[in-house]
Amino acid sequence: MDAKLKALKVVDLKQILSSAKLSAPAKATKTDLIARIQASKEALAAYAALHPQQDDLLAPPEAVDWNDDQPEATVAAPPPPSPPKPVKPPAAAAAAAAPKPTPVATTTDTTVDAEAEMRRKRAERFGIPVVEPKSKAKRVVEPAKKDPAPSSDDQEKLKRAARFGTKPTPDTTAPVKKTLKRPAPPQEQVDPEELERRKKRAERFGISTKTTDMGWPQIDALWKYTVLPEPVLTTELARLSLAKSVGDTDVVTFQPCPNPEHFNQDRFVISDWELPNGTWAFRAIFDGHAGHETADYAAAALPDSIKEALLQLIEGNSTPTPSTISDLLTKTISSFDHNIGQGLLSLFPDPEALAKLSNEEIQAVVNDGGPNSAAVLRCMRGSTVLVSLTDPSRTNIWVASLGDCAAVLGTKDASGQWSAQVLSSSHNGENEVEANKVRREHPGEPECMLDDRVLGAIAVTRAVGDFSFKLPAVYTERVFLNSSPGFVAPEKVRSFIGRNITPPYMSAIPDVQHVELAPQGESFLIMCTDGMMDLDEVERLKVHEVLSKRWVQLIGAQYGEKSNLALSLLRDGLGGKNEDKVSRMITVEMFFRWMDDTTITVQRL
Repeated sequence: MDAKLKALKVVDLKQILSSAKLSAPAKATKTDLIARIQASKEALAAYAALHPQQDDLLAPPEAVDWNDDQPEATVAAPPPPSPPKPVKPPAAAAAAAAPKPTPVATTTDTTVDAEAEMRRKRAERFGIPVVEPKSKAKRVVEPAKKDPAPSSDDQEKLKRAARFGTKPTPDTTAPVKKTLKRPAPPQEQVDPEELERRKKRAERFGISTKTTDMGWPQIDALWKYTVLPEPVLTTELARLSLAKSVGDTDVVTFQPCPNPEHFNQDRFVISDWELPNGTWAFRAIFDGHAGHETADYAAAALPDSIKEALLQLIEGNSTPTPSTISDLLTKTISSFDHNIGQGLLSLFPDPEALAKLSNEEIQAVVNDGGPNSAAVLRCMRGSTVLVSLTDPSRTNIWVASLGDCAAVLGTKDASGQWSAQVLSSSHNGENEVEANKVRREHPGEPECMLDDRVLGAIAVTRAVGDFSFKLPAVYTERVFLNSSPGFVAPEKVRSFIGRNITPPYMSAIPDVQHVELAPQGESFLIMCTDGMMDLDEVERLKVHEVLSKRWVQLIGAQYGEKSNLALSLLRDGLGGKNEDKVSRMITVEMFFRWMDDTTITVQRL
């Protein structure tokens, strides 16, 4: 079954899950999809319906232990038709023609005869010789040995035990009899009264503990989580998501996994700039991947680069056109990424010369613990970019997107109805437009997009950093793989180096949209990383059709309230009013990530 599923394409595997009314895990690889199908009876039934398979009588036989003397389970299904019997060679034919010896009556159990008949039929079905089971030696049951007479020391222990009413201490020096079974783990002995006391204590504080498989039924494990009552649940979610308000903007940034290796790599910036023609509102979200270094650098340096470029523009023209601002954002973000790459190329400008250096020579340069190391790490890691810019009149807003974060504008019309407008682009391999763009730029390279990922390795098609996909393979093989710290999974990096033939495969050119806002109207801007979309495994790719409308209606209903609107969106994504589900998502005791980093800002315009 595993081999047959592997032979299918990703789109076929997703169709099977869709037919079974199951969702594919967020950012699932082909292996994830196969595991999801194999773990579900409905998915296997859908596979059988969509891809019917005829019984392959020429397939190799099942792995059978011919020496197992246990009867096989009866299968309530008609046996498959027997294949034509192979033609016997002359020697075999002569042996078959020889008179058979008269069978000797035995006292063999009928169960053994049935087993032998099943083996014979199986061998006939697959055209293989019958393998007779090896006879097993009978186990001789020896008479039980009498316990030896107690020694004088043992007699003294027995007398002492009888005197004080205790049990004699066993002799730990005596040889211990080995058994095949592992002893069961010790179980806590709790009497009914103690259980009742624990139950009352949990009820008193309103806290209970449950277990969950977190949607992975194929994994033989259950994880504990704590069911939090209100208002504890809301308070704890606000604490874990660092919920706060900065001026007109509410924000949360959330990663509940306590493992330090999975700390949140999202970053955000909320800043108002006092420029000669008034106050400009700048908001940005950065979704780091493969490490935090590029996201940290982008959050620290990119806003200043945009502010400086905007200041120079305004000093020459206090009323720039909307298209001029759009061009400014495009050029500044692209130049920012170019400069990240130049930091590496200044160390190794010649790829051919780099290939001739020894590992020790390269390591001496890149692992200096200072500026060289920082420059290399910014190239190794990557980050998406989502930027919004609002002019002093609050009648113009620009959104620049690079990667797969989302920006949604909610606007209230004269009738009081809220409408949603998506201002971002999805630069992701699951977006067929983006995937085809990469294919057109690399003709003759079928693996430039593999399993909805660039070179089969990364989901986003545009980002800052990620120079493993922008520079010749020698930089990844010789520089990045010699860096310390290195990649989290270097074996995955090595697996796609051979596909890097005609770089660059990723772009740092953002899409920019401009919208004019009604001067007296009510509106708000939602910005979020793709973790928010991934919380809805069924509709996560339908930002335009489903998610944007749902988010705007939710925020619109609370727009006049003083609550944190970003926290309301996060709560809705985690389970909304389902307190058990939200509790599970924020308290489950797992040591690996069960959800993506999620950052949300809601700006009242």
